[in-house]
Amino acid sequence: MHQTVTKQIRRGAAQAVSQPVAVDHRLRIGVVFFAIESLQSTRAGFLVSLVLFAALMMTSAAFLSWMCRAAARS
Repeated sequence: MHQTVTKQIRRGAAQAVSQPVAVDHRLRIGVVFFAIESLQSTRAGFLVSLVLFAALMMTSAAFLSWMCRAAARS
């Protein structure tokens, strides 16, 4: 019972942290896309946005992995 509750708390904490971050990432990607599109082209804006998206996903995965390891130690 205790392990189930602990897992639910961890899952809820991860969701609480990741939701506002996800919205912020989407806004940044959109801003970058439209800024580069206005200066260069749609293709350049898309490629830079795609690279930014990949970098943000890798950062998020690393952060969540770190959170899981830290929670497991506790």
